[in-house]
Amino acid sequence: MTVAASYTDRRFPTTVKLGNGQTFEGASLYSGKSTAQLPLEYGGTAGGEGAKYCISRSLKKKLVKGKIVVCETGVNGRAQKGEQVKLAGAGLLLINPVTGGEELFTETHILPASSLGASAGMAVKKYVNSAKRETASIAFKGTIYGDPAPMVAAFSSRGPSSVGSEVMKPDVTAPGVNILAVWPPMTSPTRLKSDKRSALFSIISGTSMSCPHVSGLAAPLKSVHKEWSPAAIKSAIMTTASMSYRQQKISNCRLSRSTVTCPDDKVLQTGDLNYPSFAVNFEGNSQNNRVTFKRTLTNVGFPLSTYTVKVKEPNGVSVILEPRSLSFVKLGQKLSYNVTFVESGGRDSASSSSFGSIVLVLGKYSVRSPIAVTWQ
Repeated sequence: MTVAASYTDRRFPTTVKLGNGQTFEGASLYSGKSTAQLPLEYGGTAGGEGAKYCISRSLKKKLVKGKIVVCETGVNGRAQKGEQVKLAGAGLLLINPVTGGEELFTETHILPASSLGASAGMAVKKYVNSAKRETASIAFKGTIYGDPAPMVAAFSSRGPSSVGSEVMKPDVTAPGVNILAVWPPMTSPTRLKSDKRSALFSIISGTSMSCPHVSGLAAPLKSVHKEWSPAAIKSAIMTTASMSYRQQKISNCRLSRSTVTCPDDKVLQTGDLNYPSFAVNFEGNSQNNRVTFKRTLTNVGFPLSTYTVKVKEPNGVSVILEPRSLSFVKLGQKLSYNVTFVESGGRDSASSSSFGSIVLVLGKYSVRSPIAVTWQ
């Protein structure tokens, strides 16, 4: 199973105020006091070559002493930039380049510091280059809750797969930004040798944080349903979650202890894999896009149960299911349905993607298969 990383509703904001009255929201895990309005330096006014990135030995103490230094991301790590500024300066504004976008990374900085997005970074650099006595301050707001979530992080893959576009990847997303996680006390939060702090927990971001969330779901599922295969557990997680490539072929192979046989007379579409989601690829210039897939379901709920179908059609696509309901008479029974996707027109020509879902409903229970349509 592939797992993307997404935001929770928690953030750690800062307020950066420039001497001209402009204010920007940043992010930081620094827990000390806010700064006063201090002189601001950047690039050539802070040191020599590499000063705009705050690389090792690039800052001149006499130029940045008691001041806030602006550093661009890249070349060295965010914590390393803070280490260089602390040798002489009083604070750090860590700005994204245009290619870095607006995503804000938190860091357990060793001095007053804040990350800023690309647009705020451009405004800060413009101010530094135009003002005669440029200043800035950083105020730390602690922990704030209630942001819209989830939202996939910019650093996380959003798909589609470059190997097989007929299979939707990643499979699910889980909390992976600003996650409270255990931390080895012998290692400082910044992993800098100059950082002598010790902590049992830290705030970490990455798919290394989102994957354990899903593993934590898989473990109790396996303990309750010991007979379920990894694919069954994966399907259960995917179908109960909230919700430009060439076609490739796979062979139908049989695996035994000693041999693997792949008959040449049967070739399947990748899209016919019995996958819990649908990745549909249409030709961008064609007016007759149409594709049919087959899915087989296994009853793991009630012995006598009839599931009805609810479809949320992707914009510009008609979804046709046969049959429209599935009636099981025993546990473990397998039933199949075919689903056909037909381009119906009316899609937003500015977008190359459209999304929907197929939901099988039994009373208060539902099984959801997401749909992603891409025009190549």
